[in-house]
Amino acid sequence: MIIHNHSGKGLVKCKRPFFRPLPILMLFIAVLFVLASCTRSVQTGNRIRSTAGTDTGHIAFTGLDGNIYILNPLQGRAHQLTDDASPSDENRTEYRYPSWSFDGEMVAFVGYRVDSEGNVESTLYISDIKGSDKKTLLTTEEIVPFYLYWSPDSRNISFLSTLYSAQGLLLQVLPTEGGKPAFIDMGQPFYWSWSADSSTILTHTGGSTAEQPEKAAIKLFDLTEEEYAYTTLNYFPAFFQAPAYSPDGSRLLIAAEMLQRHSTLVIAQNDGEPQDLLVDWQGPLTFSWSPDGKQIAYVTGRRSPIGGSIGTLNILNVTDGQDRSSYQVPSSNVLAFFWSPDSTKIALFEPQIITGDDNREVFVLAVSVLNVAEGTVQALTTIRPTRAFLGQVIPYYDQYQRSHTIWSPDSSHIVVNGATEDDLPGIYAVSTEGRGSTTFLAHGIFPFWSWQ
Repeated sequence: MIIHNHSGKGLVKCKRPFFRPLPILMLFIAVLFVLASCTRSVQTGNRIRSTAGTDTGHIAFTGLDGNIYILNPLQGRAHQLTDDASPSDENRTEYRYPSWSFDGEMVAFVGYRVDSEGNVESTLYISDIKGSDKKTLLTTEEIVPFYLYWSPDSRNISFLSTLYSAQGLLLQVLPTEGGKPAFIDMGQPFYWSWSADSSTILTHTGGSTAEQPEKAAIKLFDLTEEEYAYTTLNYFPAFFQAPAYSPDGSRLLIAAEMLQRHSTLVIAQNDGEPQDLLVDWQGPLTFSWSPDGKQIAYVTGRRSPIGGSIGTLNILNVTDGQDRSSYQVPSSNVLAFFWSPDSTKIALFEPQIITGDDNREVFVLAVSVLNVAEGTVQALTTIRPTRAFLGQVIPYYDQYQRSHTIWSPDSSHIVVNGATEDDLPGIYAVSTEGRGSTTFLAHGIFPFWSWQ
């Protein structure tokens, strides 16, 4: 639930920020059917307020009934893209992992059907936002897709899967016009970024060189070649997760082991040749370009028990011809951050242990927003995160920043996934303007805003 809305009425007494180890969800797929016993349909009705004339887009999510919904937050109305989800123990059907195309026209998602013997059939769908044009792209019992990432031109979907017949994760690319998926690579862990022109994929597999010297690698895959030729870049991967193409596709952002095995944040040319060495750090790094490509936000810190890292957020100017000016956000407890589409704000998530009304300790995420130009942070709200949000999105937020957004297209709101008063997964829109009002929109999980 929303534990504390920073409008002056505190519902709990906060202790000092603290991060306590939580059970690690080994794979995204491990919580496929955590809502199978929920039969309540989606509830809507509340609406957000936005500046007249701005575009607040739509929100895609999985409802408690296991179906995919599209929500118009200005109207407070949601409609279904699917209607046949079933929580039956013998033949379960559920839909997960909605992912928006970058043109805002289509949504991809995965359907799972589990028979009485536990066999899983996975189907990858795409649909327009009205649900009138839904297409099946892939049906398989050999792999289980669980993460979808559209190409910037919205013509292909890259997706990550687990395999029944082998260890590791499988990356494939599937044309939205239909056809067979093309094999890209295998590895574990597996992270990647599309180039702006959709012709190349930058991958990081195998973790760090220090941990897996035989497996850690950074590669460039050329999708214009029929056989999808690749080049292994001459770097020793450091402690980082998701690599990143710059928004214009001209540069790469990675972390490599350089001097004395420090983690060095590296800007490389789009062919992989090093261009600039930015930051040296002895621990893990997570990072992301601003959408306008003028700045980089990165976290230097320590490993978090749920994956990723936790530490201090830094903002670095990388505009050509200007000084590499930077500053630190006054917190050493940033667990995740998300750039706004207009590059002026960053949503921050910080773990806390608070004391509830029953005097029991509760793990929550404090949500705030950074004004990038001013360097000031405004507290917004505090949520008790759902298992889906804490276990599957937050630990891999740097990868999710490449493919999904929690921000409205006009940069006025973020969408968060927190438990409600009755302990059900809730979807909330949080205003990042003014006093930061919070609006309950619906019950559900995996809410993501459309890019447009």
